[in-house]
Amino acid sequence: MMRVLLAFTGAMVAEGHGTVTLPAMRNNPTISGGWCPWCQGEQDFCDPSDTNPCNPPSPCWGATPGETVGPDKFNDFNKVPSPDGTPWIDQTGGTDKVTMWCPGKTVPIRFYINADHNGVVRWESQLAAPGSETEEGFKNFTSWVSFNNDPATKYYDKDGITLLKPDTCTWASFNNTLDLGVPWTPEVAHCRDDVWAESLLTLPADFPTGQTVFRWFWYGAMKTDGTRVMGPEHSLFANCADIVVGTPEQCGDLEPVAV
Repeated sequence: MMRVLLAFTGAMVAEGHGTVTLPAMRNNPTISGGWCPWCQGEQDFCDPSDTNPCNPPSPCWGATPGETVGPDKFNDFNKVPSPDGTPWIDQTGGTDKVTMWCPGKTVPIRFYINADHNGVVRWESQLAAPGSETEEGFKNFTSWVSFNNDPATKYYDKDGITLLKPDTCTWASFNNTLDLGVPWTPEVAHCRDDVWAESLLTLPADFPTGQTVFRWFWYGAMKTDGTRVMGPEHSLFANCADIVVGTPEQCGDLEPVAV
């Protein structure tokens, strides 16, 4: 009972929710005074009883086309080191750097879970110049995977270094200790608050080349088969990134990420 009460209290005071931290995603000055990279969405956005599609108010939730989140927007979170000693936050954010991904190649992805609404996440894309994307244009090129318990993703405690075991909840933000006795299920809310995660994203070999808008799309309180569940908040969060997908000539000298 005490753990449930603490969970509810933590949910009420949580400052944000979740975001990709590497690569740098679009900056969104319309959210929380412009300082909160992990607030691009709403924790009670998708009514599970509504038969209409749960789409964001704009394809990239108002984020500025062509502008990336600088590391300064993460405040003290930018100081958290990853296991390899590099920052969890992309240090090139806020600059004019053009990111290029290549068909058939693998890129590292890092993200931060501030307030965990469980659920599923996938990657979507469309050929479009920054700002010309449409909701209808986004097509997923990955399947839904668990947001907070994906076997192919590594999850770390809030120190950024302590690797978490699968199928367990930390509750670290509620009692400041690792409590690994709480089993993970899709119905558990705030299972892994204040957690860092890293995964790998492979573009299909036949991925279209050119200016592309990528979208990281997170539904809370949903299973990978699309079934909505009760327990976590029925949230929706989205991050966009403006990335050039290179041609064979542009990508010829690039090596894939080791896996």
